Amino acid sequence: RNYARSLAARYKNSVSNWVIGNEVNDAIHWDYNGEMDMQAHAESYAKAFRIFYEEIKAVNPEAKVLIPFDMRWKATTGEPGCYPTAEYLPLLNSKLRDTDYGIAWHPYPVHFFTKPEFQDDDGISADVNTTPNINMKNINVLTDYLQTADMRTPNGEVRPLFLTEMGFTSSVENGEQRQAAAIAEAYRIAKENPYIQGMYLSRQVDAASQVAAGGAFGLWRRNEGAGRDEIPASKKLAWEVYKNLQ
Repeated sequence: RNYARSLAARYKNSVSNWVIGNEVNDAIHWDYNGEMDMQAHAESYAKAFRIFYEEIKAVNPEAKVLIPFDMRWKATTGEPGCYPTAEYLPLLNSKLRDTDYGIAWHPYPVHFFTKPEFQDDDGISADVNTTPNINMKNINVLTDYLQTADMRTPNGEVRPLFLTEMGFTSSVENGEQRQAAAIAEAYRIAKENPYIQGMYLSRQVDAASQVAAGGAFGLWRRNEGAGRDEIPASKKLAWEVYKNLQ
């Protein structure tokens, strides 16, 4: 709590949207809380979230405090510490519904290391009961879900939703054009959805570790001589397209 209080006080005038943790539906790879069953993880995370929430709201009542998830809804990796968000989010909601927490969603394409297009993602559907993932192809499934009575804030409002991490690779044939088109289409969808309050790309500059896997998500190409550092070398077509989105 002392740590949360010090962070909240330090950044109260410069940070208004806070994401607590990372992709909490994956306790092994990205949340780092360790392998445990879903109930135990929810207890642990909800306790930590509430501490940060209370300290942030104490100094900035207008701040938004968000719970982060990856793109998986019904799908999991099959590992013990990976929970289907369709089950995990209601569990967290039962513990935190007295707050006005928001959602930070990461709507990557299904094949995000091999192609930037999301419109033809296999298996993604408009059915909240069966779709494995929720990304920009069917993001309205999530916003429809957040409008249900059980998921609303104590004041009856739809909870804030920010798309805080997404990426579209350019490391494919005609990649820069395809990446730019995917970004423009994702922005159009986000802008037309009244429940999405922000959209953030995951990289300004290509990351070496991701490029090695095919994920050239940056708006800039990286300096190849920079080792693991993300030092920009030159702008991609996506930079100009993103700059001019309205």
